[in-house]
Amino acid sequence: MNKTLSVMILTAGIGFTLSANASQFSYDFAEVSYGVKGGSTDIGGEGNMALIGSYNLKNPKLNAVASFTTNRVAREMQAGIGYHKSLRAGTDGLASVRLVKNNAYDIGYALTAGLRHDFTNDFEGEISIMFKDSLKANEAGVSETSITAGSRYHFNREMSAGLGVDDEGRFIFNIRMNY
Repeated sequence: MNKTLSVMILTAGIGFTLSANASQFSYDFAEVSYGVKGGSTDIGGEGNMALIGSYNLKNPKLNAVASFTTNRVAREMQAGIGYHKSLRAGTDGLASVRLVKNNAYDIGYALTAGLRHDFTNDFEGEISIMFKDSLKANEAGVSETSITAGSRYHFNREMSAGLGVDDEGRFIFNIRMNY
């Protein structure tokens, strides 16, 4: 039931993003982030370190996306294609499809849909929902849906810092370099 509902929400979000203009945001960036679970006294045991990258492709609405996330017990790599489209001035709709390699299961996929909004010239916010699942039909319990929300302060056009939270109560700090 949760899997079907998540896929329906993502499909609706992807359809919503396919209906507008050119984006004002940069989708050429490299980012390092660290997430720590709120209320934990063992920061090293709960922390996730991630390297994230995006590269705008020749089609101005498509970007290649990749990430590597690690903590003490798990590693995950994702790579795929993202789609972004301006919904109105200062707001982009986002969608992506990615292959996922995780040490908990061999290979899977992730679908993401979200919104990115410019509140001021220096401050933006983003919210997204991600559904991940294994490609192995006989695997049980590897499907998951997560929600992430965050904000980003731009020091200049090339560098910004962000703070976010996910539905597991993890606080996420990141630094992004646009190129």
